[in-house]
Amino acid sequence: MTQMVTSLPAIGVSAHVLEIWAIVLVILATVILMSTLMFGPALSIVIYRIWRYPPVTSEAA
Repeated sequence: MTQMVTSLPAIGVSAHVLEIWAIVLVILATVILMSTLMFGPALSIVIYRIWRYPPVTSEAA
C-alpha cells in the first residue's frame, strides 16, 4: 500500500497580486479622478461666471 503525502503550502510572506509601482499608480489615478469629480463642477461654475459676468473695473479720475 502506498502512502499518499500531501504537502501543505509554506506559510511565509504573501506575494503581492500587483507590483508596488502598479499599486501606487492605481492609487494616484484614483486620487486624480476623485479630485476631478469633486472640484470639476464647482470650477466650471466659477469659470462660467467669470466668463459671463466679467468684473466691472471703475477708473477713478
